[in-house]
Amino acid sequence: QAQGNKGALARRSWMTAVDAARRAREAELKAEMGVVRVGFFDADDDSVEKAFSTRPLGIVTGKGTPMRVRGVQEGSAAESLGVKPGWEVVSINGQDITSMEFGDAFEALRSASETLPGHSAMRHSMSFAGEAV
Repeated sequence: QAQGNKGALARRSWMTAVDAARRAREAELKAEMGVVRVGFFDADDDSVEKAFSTRPLGIVTGKGTPMRVRGVQEGSAAESLGVKPGWEVVSINGQDITSMEFGDAFEALRSASETLPGHSAMRHSMSFAGEAV
């Protein structure tokens, strides 16, 4: 009888731990909803991640790979988060984009930003300044 109670207690304890882990992960995911995490390498090649919660992001990129920040729009989310020209965009919501073609990487960034509140950035497809997200 004592052996059976120990087994039941161990199962309950394990289930409680699994449930707590599930609830913690759900809380993390809920906190991340409405946020686009963009990873960069800064001018010193240090890894930097910025969490955007509104759009437009305010990042103007060049049209090549690697995707680099050519400018930051005044008053934008990027400006308030401290994004700087010259930084390389390396990930979007944890997805590595360094091996993507420019068009695919830009579309991934644009698509991710569409989930955020705010208004869409104008696309400057023929601008020498590149694309604005």
